[in-house]
Amino acid sequence: MLSDAPYCPYSRDYAPKYSTAAKALKEESSSIRLAKLDNTVYPSFGTKFGLRKYPTTKFFRNGKLAGGWIGGRTSTWILNWLKKYADEV
Repeated sequence: MLSDAPYCPYSRDYAPKYSTAAKALKEESSSIRLAKLDNTVYPSFGTKFGLRKYPTTKFFRNGKLAGGWIGGRTSTWILNWLKKYADEV
């Protein structure tokens, strides 16, 4: 899940790459799904998970927080990390 804020230049830069990764996963018929949440609309999410800066990516498995993003900010990085992380969790 990507949590971002529309006023954040880093979020605006990262969002298209995240979207590209989401489309690639869908085309591959992957069970991994990506979601995006505007934290200015849903601030309670940010509070609940301790978000302090944007963009922030969190990994959930079966509705429970399983980890946070560590890595680059390209669609290829996102895909590789998700596939590896999903297998390890």
